[in-house]
Amino acid sequence: AVLGALFAAPSASAHPFLEERLVLLDRDIAADPANGRLRLSRGSLYLDESHFPEAVADLRRALELDPALAVAELLIAQAELAAGELEAAFAAATRFVEREPQQAKGWRTLARILSARGELARSAAAFDQFFALATDPRPDDYLERARLRRRLDQPAMALTGLDDGIERLGPIRALQLEALEIERSRPGVATTPR
Repeated sequence: AVLGALFAAPSASAHPFLEERLVLLDRDIAADPANGRLRLSRGSLYLDESHFPEAVADLRRALELDPALAVAELLIAQAELAAGELEAAFAAATRFVEREPQQAKGWRTLARILSARGELARSAAAFDQFFALATDPRPDDYLERARLRRRLDQPAMALTGLDDGIERLGPIRALQLEALEIERSRPGVATTPR
């Protein structure tokens, strides 16, 4: 439930009262310093605003205060990835998917970390797990996996994944164009408009 609420909320960067929200959270944390959910909220806000060290500090503290807040591990992984701390990101993402293996966003985050580490085959497998679980994948998710498959020299698998996306999401132009580009780049394959 916490995971859904965090991702369903509008981005903090679009909120006109960011400073006010931080002031309110600071006040609430001062009044209730043992409340892990308050630290989770502030850490998430810092993450949205690309204040990665502050985000990680709050999220780690949230976990210390309330170990049940597994989503903090996911957010730590995302913050560490964005900050370029790939080992810390990998450790946090691994802990999250071990605790919450049915959470698609954990697998997508792990796939991105593995890709950044150059572990392309493992990244592709993690993306496949993400798609097996995701209820709301975006076109960019399909594009990301297709481009990863191309880097692995697996154009047929890239096309299959894009076709899955088109079947699931409809005739998204970006997916169709990516598929056409892959088809054109394959030697000896005739291309037809998708």
